[in-house]
Amino acid sequence: MQLLNKGARIDKIIIYSLIGIYLFFFILNYLTPMYFGDDYVYAFIWPGQPMSIPLPDTAERVSCLSEILISQWKHYLTWGGRTPAHILVQFFVWQGKPLFNFVNALVSLLLILEVFWLSNRGEASIAKLKAGHCVGIVLFPLGPDSCVHGCFSLAFRCL
Repeated sequence: MQLLNKGARIDKIIIYSLIGIYLFFFILNYLTPMYFGDDYVYAFIWPGQPMSIPLPDTAERVSCLSEILISQWKHYLTWGGRTPAHILVQFFVWQGKPLFNFVNALVSLLLILEVFWLSNRGEASIAKLKAGHCVGIVLFPLGPDSCVHGCFSLAFRCL
């Protein structure tokens, strides 16, 4: 009976850790401005001109999914071929920041879980998940010291 209580406590810690990591990424997304760099241009239907030329006064904002596809067709033919990424950018610029914050934080959490799954050779389960794995992965992009610590801690947990 004591084992079940300990296991339930560990599951709660894992769930709270995952919620905490999700909230961490959500707050980072919330604090980041939506139109960063050239993202503002993607709020409009692509006019078929180079990025270095300002948008014309007649540029129309994206207002539906079909306009995103038309815009990306023009973009593909005149500027670049990263169509899947730019479709997502235009979709989230059109839909707004709250949806982007939610989805981006969720995808970040899923990426952490994917790295955990891969580090355990595909044999990972929620029972094997330790908060230390998640913390090590979250620290990875925060700087060289954190990166080294995160990589070593993750490597030793996988042995």
